[in-house]
Amino acid sequence: MNDAILSITRRAAQKPAAPLSVEPFPWNLLCKSVAETFRFTSQESTAFANNRTARLVAAIPFAAGCEEAERTALAHLAVYMTELRGGRLIGDHTPADNASPFTRLRLLSSFKGGNPDIIRHGMSQLALLMLAGYERSREDDLRRSVYNPLNDGAWDAEAMRLTLSKELQACPCAVLDDILPDVYEDQLW
Repeated sequence: MNDAILSITRRAAQKPAAPLSVEPFPWNLLCKSVAETFRFTSQESTAFANNRTARLVAAIPFAAGCEEAERTALAHLAVYMTELRGGRLIGDHTPADNASPFTRLRLLSSFKGGNPDIIRHGMSQLALLMLAGYERSREDDLRRSVYNPLNDGAWDAEAMRLTLSKELQACPCAVLDDILPDVYEDQLW
């Protein structure tokens, strides 16, 4: 797991998970801000508003009770959108990202305060979602000569899936699970 997340987890290991709610969760406001910033068409705005991965990225700081949750969510959504819109410099997986699934997610793992168990849960969901995407794109990545850590043997999908699933069970968070209940159904990273 990312050093920053581990550090947060160690400092607050004795903190019990507080009852959560992502309400008020300003999803519509966040969508509007991202749509304006990235100059979405109407169709793109609708697609983004329905993107459960983006919603999960934005919900983590709210569910965890982070300080400046709205600012954090918007920053993380900007990174996510930059990756989706072709930001190869920050988005493409390279061998340098192979240490753990959290290495590539480090730009989405900056949180001010908040419940470390909930943050860990959300980041584990994102890691599992990313892994599922790599599994789905293996053949296409080979054909297009796109780096995929599963294709070069750097990652063992089954072992990683088991580890991440244990993380999710160790720190349950129904609020985040409701956003993305099954990362292996047709959900793209």
